[in-house]
Amino acid sequence: SFGVELVMNNAAVLYYNSEFDLSTDDAATLGFIYGSMNIFARVTGGYISDNLNIKMGMRGRLWLQTILIVLEGITIIIFSFTTTLASAVVVMCIFSIFTQAAEGAIYGVVPYVSKLYTGSVAGFVGSGGNVGSVVFALGFRSLDYDDAFRLMGGLVLLSSTLSFFIKIPCHAGLISGEDNHAVIQARERYIERMAMERAERREDQVAVITVNTEANGIDDDSAEAGGAKP
Repeated sequence: SFGVELVMNNAAVLYYNSEFDLSTDDAATLGFIYGSMNIFARVTGGYISDNLNIKMGMRGRLWLQTILIVLEGITIIIFSFTTTLASAVVVMCIFSIFTQAAEGAIYGVVPYVSKLYTGSVAGFVGSGGNVGSVVFALGFRSLDYDDAFRLMGGLVLLSSTLSFFIKIPCHAGLISGEDNHAVIQARERYIERMAMERAERREDQVAVITVNTEANGIDDDSAEAGGAKP
């Protein structure tokens, strides 16, 4: 996902310039749209990952990561078959959303891999993206755009299978293993605490509404009493 983003920041401009005879300025504008999806898509992927972790534990995070990567690969391949500018832009936006959301989901898993070496793991994940971008860039240098995008999409789909091999101590895997008792208890305590906080907020809101209602009633009574005086 990270490699796809790095390559697309450059390849999108060249692609639109070459395949649709757009000026460099117009092609750059369309290329910017790809990166602009990052404004909301990456945080959305991380947010959904957090919510799935509450409901399903690590397995939820891993399934989200895998599904987003698969959808990313599929839409990249679909992008390679687009023949009109409008369809190319629409599909590009869709696969950009999947790409950025997958990155957010991936970083949702990173802190659990090693609590002592979280920074190293994060750096390793980022550097893996750079390696991927080099591979994809070689494809774009050796192949025409359509074949290069299909190669990139195929490699992304292949990379999604690596999720099956992710084994994090004390946490469930994608299809095997279970969260240990301590992890389950911590998740249940968090859910209970959130429920209590929501209940307290509702009680505070009800109390404020009650006070305001009573105050308005007193004001109305005072106004009526003042109007009744001779």
